[in-house]
Amino acid sequence: MKYKKGEFGYWWTVLKGNDDIEWEHVDGDINCHLKKLTSLKGAPKTINGRFDCSFNFLIDLKYSPESVNGTFDCEGNNLETLEGAPKTVQGDFNCVNNNLTSLNGLPSIIVGKSYFFKNANKHLEIEYEVRKTFPNYSESKIQNEMFRRTKDKSYLSKEGNSLFL
Repeated sequence: MKYKKGEFGYWWTVLKGNDDIEWEHVDGDINCHLKKLTSLKGAPKTINGRFDCSFNFLIDLKYSPESVNGTFDCEGNNLETLEGAPKTVQGDFNCVNNNLTSLNGLPSIIVGKSYFFKNANKHLEIEYEVRKTFPNYSESKIQNEMFRRTKDKSYLSKEGNSLFL
């Protein structure tokens, strides 16, 4: 058998009875949340729609689609890294309630909003905003700006900023 239990491809082909879509383009949404997945092996290469792999047992995003023309939702897994995440997300990127400590592996293009609160590193929301606002800042300037923002209580109380510190 090509896929093992717990892999996206097993769920898609064996449990759902669909044709294999690994490395293909899919039009439409794929909703594989709450399927006890441990790997996204077998996921399509690109999706013209939403990809929801939330509330599974993923520790990384290896085998994710390379491009999602909609929202990518990986909330509520056990993600320790964003390695393997899509390169492009044309909608929102929801990575709430995981075990992330950094934004390494973050998609290079996210058109919508990004959500990172309730992770091991409680300042990922601020880090993302700083990196997006100041893309040419050096690492030391980014760290200084993050420090300033985490200490500025008026900044933290503004609507839309990280209130979950």
